[in-house]
Amino acid sequence: MSVEFLERLLDAEDEAFEVALTGSGLSSAQRELGAAVLNMDPLMVGDDPGRVFADCLRNGEKGPLRQRLKELQSLIDKAERAGDRETLERCQRELIATKKRLQ
Repeated sequence: MSVEFLERLLDAEDEAFEVALTGSGLSSAQRELGAAVLNMDPLMVGDDPGRVFADCLRNGEKGPLRQRLKELQSLIDKAERAGDRETLERCQRELIATKKRLQ
């Protein structure tokens, strides 16, 4: 998500905000999160609501990655037990890449 897009959202009136969120390509959960953050009390958000919004989106994306880590570990365990070297190596590569994305 670009800084320009976040700035557009922050400057939008209610109706324009809805249009911006709808046409943004965000998931419904991300749109709901954006609406919730941008409608928060300004004292709770501070001086940089765009940063808060971006942080929330980034944190919201980590849930599925954490779930995938669990799935991959299970697949790795099964591949090790079955002696499936190809699946084991593929899952280990994906596990490493997923861990990097979580950092």
